[in-house]
Amino acid sequence: MTPTLAGRLQTRLALSLLVGVPLSLLAAILLGALGWGDALRGLAAITVLGCGWDALFQAVQERRWDRDWPRLLTLLSWLPEAAGSWLVLRAFDAAAPPGTHLAFFTLVWGGMLAARAAVLPVLLPRWRHQGQRLAGALPLARPAAASTPEPASQPARTRLSIGTTFPGLRPGHRQLAMLALFVGVVGSIVFLAPLFDREPTTSAASDTGPGGPGGGDAMSADMAHHGADDRTWNTHHRVRPTSIEFPAAHLSASLAKVRQDASGVLVAPDPAKPAWFSRGAAPGQAGPAVLIGSVDGAFAGLEKAAPGQSLRIVRADGSQVFFTVDRVAEVDARSFPTRKVYGAAEDPLLRLVGYDDSSGRNTIVFARAVMMVQAPAKG
Repeated sequence: MTPTLAGRLQTRLALSLLVGVPLSLLAAILLGALGWGDALRGLAAITVLGCGWDALFQAVQERRWDRDWPRLLTLLSWLPEAAGSWLVLRAFDAAAPPGTHLAFFTLVWGGMLAARAAVLPVLLPRWRHQGQRLAGALPLARPAAASTPEPASQPARTRLSIGTTFPGLRPGHRQLAMLALFVGVVGSIVFLAPLFDREPTTSAASDTGPGGPGGGDAMSADMAHHGADDRTWNTHHRVRPTSIEFPAAHLSASLAKVRQDASGVLVAPDPAKPAWFSRGAAPGQAGPAVLIGSVDGAFAGLEKAAPGQSLRIVRADGSQVFFTVDRVAEVDARSFPTRKVYGAAEDPLLRLVGYDDSSGRNTIVFARAVMMVQAPAKG
C-alpha cells in the first residue's frame, strides 16, 4: 500500500511527540551546549520541515510513481532536512553551532526513523496508509472498474532478484548487520559532529591586553600575572555567575537572575542589582551571556564604558572570567538589536544591557572573553 498525505503527516507528528521529545531532551543532556528550550525549538523546526518534505514527496509521488519512499531517498533526506532546520533556527537567532546541531539532528532524526521502520509496522501497520480515516474524512467512493476479459494465456512473470547490502549473510543476519551499521553511523555523527565546531577554547587578543586601551588599571595588572594556560578553557562548561566587577563603570555588584512572567516576558530586575539572563549562555560559555540592569541604578556608570576596557565575572565555582569591551552602542528600545545581543555564537561573549524606562533607550556593552582564572586550590 502507498501512504497517504494525511497518514504521513500524522505519523510525523506522532513520532515527534512520542519519540522526538524524549530524544531531544536526552540530546540536550548529552551535548551540554543545548538547553531544553533550545532542544525543543530544534525539534519543532525538524518537525515543520519534515511535514513540508512529506508534502513535497507526496506531490511528486502522485505524478511519477505509486510507492513509498525509496530507502536510499529516505537516507539522503537526512542532509537537506539537517541543513534546512539549521537555517530556519539561524533565521530566528536560535541555531546552535553547526556541528552541535548536526549531532542533535542526527540523534533525533535517526531515532524517529528507527521507530518508524521497526516499531510502527508492528504496532500500527496501516497507520501511514489510512491516515485520512483518523482525520475524520471518509474515503471517496470510486466507480467499479469495468471488467475486461483476460487473454487465454499470459506470459509467466519473472521475479527479478535484487542485490542486498550484505549478500553473503542470511536474511536475519543481514537485518542485524544493517542495524549495527545504522547505529554505528548515527552514533559516530552524534559524538563526532560537535568536534567540527570551532575548538572550544578561546584566546586573548594581543591588541587589548594590559598594554592596550584601558590597560594600566588594577584589573589589567591582575590579568598580566596569569600565564597562557589561563587564556584557553573549555567553553562548553556552564557555571553560574555570582558577581561582576567593572572598574571603569564604577560597577561592583552581585548578580541575580532575570525572571519571566507566565507569558514569557522578561521581568525587569531590581534596579539596584544587575541580573543574568539564565536562559542564555553563562559567562565564559560559548555564546552571548547577557546581563541586564537599570542605568538609573546598577548600571548607572555604563555610559563611561569604552572599547578596550576590562571587566571581570566571578562564577559560583570560584573561577573568574575576564572580558574586554569591543564596542558600546545606544539604541532605541523599539529597534532593539535582538539578533546581535542574543544571537548564537561560537565564542564566549558578554552583553551588558542597560535600560532606561524614562527615555526608552538602551545602552549595550559588547565584550568578549579573553581569560579565565581557575578557583584557588583548597587546602
